Amino acid sequence: MNLHMKNKNIKKATTFVLTTSILIGSATPIFADSNTKEEVVYVKLNENGGVNNIYVVNSFNSNESIVDYGKYSNVINLSTDDKLDYANGLLDIKTPNIDGKFYYQGEMSSTDLPWNININYYLDGKRITSEELAGKSGKLEMKIDITQNKNINEEFYNNYVLQIALSLDSYKCKNIVAEGATIASVGSNKSINYMKLPGLDASYTLTADITDFEMDEISINGMNMAIDADIDINEMTNDLDQLVDAVEAINDGTGSLKGGLDEYKAGVDELSKGSYQLKDGVSQYKVGVSSLDSGVETLSMGISKYKSGISEVYKSSNSLLSGLGEVNSGINSFESGLNQLKDGSNSYNQGLADISKGSSAYKESLNQYSNLVKSLTYNIKSSLTEEQLEILQPELEKLEKSTEGLLAGYNLLDSGISDAVNGYSGINTGVNDLYNNISPLSKGIDELYNGMGEFNKGVDQLVKGIDGIDSGAKELKSGSSQLVSGITNIDTGVVKLSDGSNKLVNGINVLSDGASELNKGTSELNKETTSMPDEINKQIDDIKSKFSGEDFTPISFASEENKNVESVQFAMRTDGIYKVESEETEKEIEIEDNQSIWQLFLNLFKKDK
Repeated sequence: MNLHMKNKNIKKATTFVLTTSILIGSATPIFADSNTKEEVVYVKLNENGGVNNIYVVNSFNSNESIVDYGKYSNVINLSTDDKLDYANGLLDIKTPNIDGKFYYQGEMSSTDLPWNININYYLDGKRITSEELAGKSGKLEMKIDITQNKNINEEFYNNYVLQIALSLDSYKCKNIVAEGATIASVGSNKSINYMKLPGLDASYTLTADITDFEMDEISINGMNMAIDADIDINEMTNDLDQLVDAVEAINDGTGSLKGGLDEYKAGVDELSKGSYQLKDGVSQYKVGVSSLDSGVETLSMGISKYKSGISEVYKSSNSLLSGLGEVNSGINSFESGLNQLKDGSNSYNQGLADISKGSSAYKESLNQYSNLVKSLTYNIKSSLTEEQLEILQPELEKLEKSTEGLLAGYNLLDSGISDAVNGYSGINTGVNDLYNNISPLSKGIDELYNGMGEFNKGVDQLVKGIDGIDSGAKELKSGSSQLVSGITNIDTGVVKLSDGSNKLVNGINVLSDGASELNKGTSELNKETTSMPDEINKQIDDIKSKFSGEDFTPISFASEENKNVESVQFAMRTDGIYKVESEETEKEIEIEDNQSIWQLFLNLFKKDK
């Protein structure tokens, strides 16, 4: 809350107190004194609020001789038939011994009032005179403006309250709007009253929908503004005290909010840093998984090729075994080709030796591959989370078992090759011996046939082992593909997490800045409102002092030379607006027998018909 808003609220509170005080009482107390006088100023206003005539009715408490001053064009004795001695602004009165007060009237030679009063009428948006308005229908707008007349002593403007009253016929005037006025129903009429406070200019606007318009006179009464009331403002300021307490609580709350947001901001910063680290780790892990998938693909292709080669060996061994049978059955016809067999056997023996050497080298590679699989499996297990390990554990175990099966199968193959080498060495020797001695050839053929049977069994086991390895390699490939897909999804999620944490950091920074500004604002609000009740009390006291009348001493409107003035009041009135036209003439007020003083006062406002 800035100072302007604070002062605005204070003004609202003090205005309420002031209005309440005016309703309680606004008349200056009068204390009787044998040498004091009272003045009632009667003013006849024209249709626009200008002054036609000003009459001052003076009253005195004393029955002794009176000297009074006033700038009058004529004077009238309202109490007796005696002629008054008035000259050069001085009235010397020899009062008779009468009961009650002595009254006389003086018509002012000047038409200046303490206020400039302007009254204007508009019908359907066009300005119109009061005479033209009589009997008209349409949308009426009436404006009354009151300002200070600086040609008259400012004491009246600064200390007198004006009450503006008018009455509208409810049948002729509908939809009456008079902002700032009080509207009351009096019979079939609406009584409309405005109140202009001392020291202030005023502007009033009244609107109505009129039919066959007529209106009684507008009356404006002025009296010294005086507040004679002991006003207890504690109840009025209780809500302000609650407001101050509430603002203080809000200020404490925004402080706590700011502290909490600071802590939350620190946590969000840590989350952002962690998401960056996680993003980097997942990216590296993704590269490793991609390499693993590529290696598994290569392994699968190699196993497929190896399986194809073993199948060819198996077919060849079967063919060899079948051939040996034929050789064994046709040994008698084989003698002619023994020399060729010896040469072929020696070549075949050398080939088996070469196969044995290649098999040993391949076995060493297969052992290295087995160790590589075990090492790779161990590394994968150590780098995975428990959830990831739970997913990949079965596939890794299958890979290890498949590798072990491959190694076991190849050991059988190697054993078979060794047996074949050893067996064929005997065959070769036999062939050579057969060549040298044909008789033991049949026995050698049998041994070769049996050895080839064992070799064929080893190859058969190797084929089965290769099938298991090939199946495991395919499952490993499928698992690695799923692993690649999973790590890709994880990488996408981590990227979104990183982006989200960045947005969260930006949002919490904006929220933290807003909380800081809010805390500053509530602190300023708390600072500004803390002293508000005391300031309102002070301003109310100042206003009460201003309008209490304690420091105001009534002065004469008729002449500043008059002293000992008890009170001065103003009664102003315009003519009414009626359809029956008549020429208004000034009527000299004559004293008739048996007329009361109030009838004489009313004659001031009567006009000839």
